[in-house]
Amino acid sequence: MFQIIFIFSNGIFTQPWLPEFDKLITDAKNKEKICEEYNVDILIDDRYTTIEKVINNGKKAIIFDTNWNRNYNKSPRAHNWQEVYNYIKSLEDNNE
Repeated sequence: MFQIIFIFSNGIFTQPWLPEFDKLITDAKNKEKICEEYNVDILIDDRYTTIEKVINNGKKAIIFDTNWNRNYNKSPRAHNWQEVYNYIKSLEDNNE
């Protein structure tokens, strides 16, 4: 089972649609450092430079599809939260 930590860089939390989570971090200046501090298993982000740094630190990442990251192909891609869920679920199923 994975712990869910939401990390926002803009300091604004206006997403009432988010599922139940374990921790919320707003105003994150360095997501890679937070991933290390909290031993995050998988980062989901739309910024490919952040994804790249996390992967280089040995963590898993999912890039959330946007028009500015379409050429990035070094991590799994999700177009919606169902795809994120399916990917994480497949990891959990493979670890059983």
